[in-house]
This record gives sequence, C-alpha cells and structure tokens, in this order.
Amino acid sequence: MEFTVETKDDISIFRLSGDFTFNTKEPLRIKIFEALEEGRYKFIFNFKDLTFLDSSALGLLIKSAKSAYTKGLHVKITNTNDRIHQLIEQAKLSMLLDLVPTEQAAIKEFNAKQ
Repeated sequence: MEFTVETKDDISIFRLSGDFTFNTKEPLRIKIFEALEEGRYKFIFNFKDLTFLDSSALGLLIKSAKSAYTKGLHVKITNTNDRIHQLIEQAKLSMLLDLVPTEQAAIKEFNAKQ
C-alpha cells in the first residue's frame, strides 16, 4: 500500500492506494498516531485507489476512530468501492466510521461542525 497525507486546516487527509493489509499498515499507523499526538483528531481516509482491506487494517481504522471519537469527532471514509463499503456496513462500523461519498463532502461536514 502507498499513501499520501495532506493537512487542510486541522483535517488530516490520508489518500490510500493498493492493498491495505497487516503487512502494509505500519507506516500509516505511525502517521495516524503522530497526528493524534499533535492534537489533530479530524481524519479523512480517501479509499479511491484502495483495492483491498483486511481485518487488521480495519482494526487500525477503528482504533484511530475511537481515539478521535473521545474528542467528539469522527473519522470519515470517502470513495469506497462497493465491496469495502459493504464490509463496513455489514460489520456495523458506520457508527465509528462515517462513510461519505467524496473528500470534498467530508471536508464540508467537518467544517459545518465548527
């Protein structure tokens, strides 16, 4: 998996591509927890170019969502393919992981809550 991170105001945007698995999650985990340590709790994960997500990768997203949730914020997942969208819905994780159609829509939602 490859990813880029962009910060817009106080929002961390993670754009992921490839397979997000146990073997590829560590660099992203480090970046997520660096952002948390810096006091940034608004995360957008753009899955537009993500092809696969395994259970350990999903666990990392849940852990970051729980950390953000304690600050009253949520993690937003954008541009999911049908399979990943269905996985998040079936696992009833949409309480922690907000599924939003686009990155721009997620940014607007965060800005509306200010």
